[in-house]
Amino acid sequence: MNYYLLRCGSNGKYQLGLGDVEDKDHLMEEKLNWEPSKIACGGNHTLILSTDGNLYGCGDNSNGQCGIDDLPVVRNLTVVPKVGGLNWTDVAAGWQFSLLLNENRELWVCGEGFSGELGLGKKIYKTKLTKIPGVWDTDQIQTSIHSVMIKLKNGQLYGWGNNRKGLLSLGFDRIIWEPQLIDEQVKRFSLARSFSAVIKEDSLSLKGKTDIQCKLDPKEVSFLSTMWSSLHYIEKNKLQSLGNNSHAQTLYDGLSIENISQISLGSEHGLILYSNHSVSAWGWGEHGNCGQRPIENKIGVTDEQVTYTLNEIYDGNRPVKFIQGGCATSWIVASDVS
Repeated sequence: MNYYLLRCGSNGKYQLGLGDVEDKDHLMEEKLNWEPSKIACGGNHTLILSTDGNLYGCGDNSNGQCGIDDLPVVRNLTVVPKVGGLNWTDVAAGWQFSLLLNENRELWVCGEGFSGELGLGKKIYKTKLTKIPGVWDTDQIQTSIHSVMIKLKNGQLYGWGNNRKGLLSLGFDRIIWEPQLIDEQVKRFSLARSFSAVIKEDSLSLKGKTDIQCKLDPKEVSFLSTMWSSLHYIEKNKLQSLGNNSHAQTLYDGLSIENISQISLGSEHGLILYSNHSVSAWGWGEHGNCGQRPIENKIGVTDEQVTYTLNEIYDGNRPVKFIQGGCATSWIVASDVS
């Protein structure tokens, strides 16, 4: 079976893996002979995990954040070397760093960060692939710009990196230099730029710097995720949005999820996959990540690309496996058959 990688948006450091640095306001397609299973998007780099345990990277690698040695930029998708021949099983990407999990539940980090996001201790600001101590039996890894949260299968939540305003947890310093247990009995969470949302059996807590006021019954919430500055959730079969709406990030409240298969949020935009395999975007599309919009006298991709209503970027020509919103980038993985 063939797979197809489609992407658009910010591309100033080759993060779309197209061999050029031009932003794209329409989807660019690449045929693959391997199946992607997850896409992780950093500030200007991208990592794509395959179902067979391989990892591919592209974009800015000036600090080794792609996990590939001796290349300051990676222009096209390139294999990230395995450590000890072990398959990669999960991946996450922050602003200039990456986290890689292998089949032995070893967590590896690479790249640069000055706010503790590498998790290797004080005054370690840059590293090639290095193992973070511990056995990480995780079912959720998420990064923000300079912060990391990881949930273990037993419900324990660990965090490190930027902890300004208690973004990760109160009771810790503004910078958490190494992994710390910050909560327990957690069901799921989402990490934004300056706040986090944590769901337990009977509570939702927002930590950090945010004006969002939200009281939810966790039992009624089937989806919860964040952009950098907004919170989005599904409650009673309706998609709700709260937070910063300076660039149309909060889609009109109460959108029915009927015929919606997936939702994925990027830095300040969102993607919706419908049951007919079409994909629409909304929010701040300053780099073309929300597709083309009819703007008078528009020349190229402009900052005016704000999508207040859903804008179709893919017509469902092929069955879609999954979608991923990135840092002003949008990604679609399709295949020949469902």
